[in-house]
Amino acid sequence: MSLTAQKAAISKIIWQQVATVVILKQNMRQAATTPDNVKLRTALVNMRYGACTAADIQYLHSRTISRRPGHPTFNDPRFRYVSIITGLNLQKDKIDELGCIKYVKENNQDLTVFYSNDPPAGNGGSDERKPRSARNQNVQRLIKTLPKNRQQQLWDAPPSSTDNHMPGKLSLCVGMPVMIRNNDATELCVTKGQEGRVVGWQEGIGNSGQKIFDTLFVELVNPPRVIRIKGLPDNAVALSCATKKNWCSAPDGMLIQFNREQV
Repeated sequence: MSLTAQKAAISKIIWQQVATVVILKQNMRQAATTPDNVKLRTALVNMRYGACTAADIQYLHSRTISRRPGHPTFNDPRFRYVSIITGLNLQKDKIDELGCIKYVKENNQDLTVFYSNDPPAGNGGSDERKPRSARNQNVQRLIKTLPKNRQQQLWDAPPSSTDNHMPGKLSLCVGMPVMIRNNDATELCVTKGQEGRVVGWQEGIGNSGQKIFDTLFVELVNPPRVIRIKGLPDNAVALSCATKKNWCSAPDGMLIQFNREQV
């Protein structure tokens, strides 16, 4: 029996032990919200079950971007640096890139570029652990070091080109709005989707002589409660690098496996 079949069998056995399934309806990051937030959450829950009421439809129509009076507009200063949900990760990558350029121009700052550390991931392991696109394609397994041209390709590739969506480069400045991408510390409100602002960083030198993050300091925006960490301002948290194994498709079609260390 293959490894995938073994995992599937074990998963089915575990699932059959479940007696009760609970769907969480309350987002603890939004425990203190306005009546409009309540209407939106109610509409989203009803949309999940295909049970929207007339009030839900009316509310959703009222939130569409329009020049009509009473409707939201992109000219509103509140939407200048608002988070955007896109249909494709590649679209998100481009919006982030242009947003960085826009922010530094409007705030008269300079971008600082931090690179990832990408040590090779060994011999690639079991074929069943590869992404589906890697199983029947030309795969480069890097044992000791990445050639300089390959390393530069990995850094220049958009985050969406890797299976874990980890960026090779992060361009930041103090004050820039950011969003937490992992549930790193739920007890400190460092959860996926939490918005924040860059307040500082500690940097180091990577294995290719590049500038990398040691620690990134972020001020959380409107967290559910005030976060106090000794030595930091209120609501400021420290983010350290995580390491994950990645597959990336190079411009020549080669699939490269590597470990990526990035905030």
